[in-house]
Amino acid sequence: MYIIKSEKNEQLYIGQTQNIDQRLESHNTGRSIYTKNLGPWALLALKVCDTRSGAIKWEKKIKNLRSGTLILNFIQKNNFILY
Repeated sequence: MYIIKSEKNEQLYIGQTQNIDQRLESHNTGRSIYTKNLGPWALLALKVCDTRSGAIKWEKKIKNLRSGTLILNFIQKNNFILY
């Protein structure tokens, strides 16, 4: 599960993947529909999960926060790897 931040307008994007390097490249080269016009993107935080369903649960929790400040507080309190 990952969180990236637009260097253009500081918008956050939350997703999950098995290959973070490949996915970040996809965001930064315009191959991702939702992020193609807001790049470049930088990795903000990462949460390694044992299962895809576990990653999806974290993703849903964070997306429900809906505020950048709440998200940043949440990831700091829940042992995300910060970049």
